[in-house]
Amino acid sequence: MTGVCIVGVVVAFARQQPFRTKLWRPWYWLIFTQLLFFPATVAVGVLFPAVSGYPHPKENVIGHRLLDGLFYFSLVTSAFWLWRMRGLRWLSASLLVLQQLILIGAGFVAGMSVSGDWL
Repeated sequence: MTGVCIVGVVVAFARQQPFRTKLWRPWYWLIFTQLLFFPATVAVGVLFPAVSGYPHPKENVIGHRLLDGLFYFSLVTSAFWLWRMRGLRWLSASLLVLQQLILIGAGFVAGMSVSGDWL
């Protein structure tokens, strides 16, 4: 999936040429603020680990809800950026899906920490 997203970004960048056609606005760089969810997700995994218990650790409910909230808020901000970048929707969609994949990976590891269920 990551490879497909990278190819999508390269193809969209080559076809749409955002810098040459002057479609790229200076505030479009803010699309990369989506990556700020990565350290927030990792911080939740570190600060809200599961409570240790011998046969089964107890899940941290607050951490689980925070991870859910971060995930849904990242989806909402992705939809906002997709709507906002009208002339470059293919490029923005490719970039946002690539960023979401990174965030899902961080959420997977943080979710294991919060739930106590490690692979």
